Amino acid sequence: MVIAVAIAACGGRAVTDHAAMPPATPPATPSATPIERAHAYERGTGVPRDYRAAAELYRAACDNGRGDVAACGALLRASFRSRGTEFDKVALQGFASKICVDRRDAFCCVAASLLSESERDIPEPVMTVIKSVLEDLPECDAAHLSVCEARMLASVLDFSDSSAGQARRKAFHRQLCTLGFVEGCQAITEDADARRRLAAACDAHDADACAASPDRKPISPRELCAANDYEACGALGCRGEAQAADLAAGHGIDLHNDCARLIREHEPRVSP
Repeated sequence: MVIAVAIAACGGRAVTDHAAMPPATPPATPSATPIERAHAYERGTGVPRDYRAAAELYRAACDNGRGDVAACGALLRASFRSRGTEFDKVALQGFASKICVDRRDAFCCVAASLLSESERDIPEPVMTVIKSVLEDLPECDAAHLSVCEARMLASVLDFSDSSAGQARRKAFHRQLCTLGFVEGCQAITEDADARRRLAAACDAHDADACAASPDRKPISPRELCAANDYEACGALGCRGEAQAADLAAGHGIDLHNDCARLIREHEPRVSP
């Protein structure tokens, strides 16, 4: 089944993050892999939290699709959240399409489709690959985390309100949570194991887990802004903090039209 809708977002900006909760990350030492170093910067493990440094590591490791495909997906997810890099819908659609075609990566193929306004905007050769990849997806499991991310991204199209639909989504969320995805645990916080996993991930300095955990405090928006989370800067800028507003605006955040969404989404992190 091919997905042919725009990303569910206000102002064309994606609202879903798809980063899994990895195990404890080693310090960002030269002996660590680029992905391990990027994770360390994202969580401030052994180094100051710095999403821009993480994004640059992902960008270099991806090497425009010639390198580590997991790094390409991580860079795409960072861009969705404006963490260390800007959200440019047109550029990201081209980037995701290239990785989809060159590497047949499930997550990038779904992202390429969702970033397009309609199927008509996707070149036929790209659409052919998207269809082929999505029609032949393996099961979501620990060996196919990109498939899990692809299915999770595609789940924005599951509008079924039936009991069967609700049960299907809950089972999928539990599977995602078990595999280490914040979004899966966040959707079932009534589950004790999900809450435990979120708390543990927050204790490992995962900002999204802290925001989602009912048992932990979210990370300060000022700390996130200082770490180059430009949407967090935007939320602070909408509250009247001029320096944060300048930083957000300088990285593509639309403070004139997007403040309602930014404040709503970051309200738990923003102090009155």
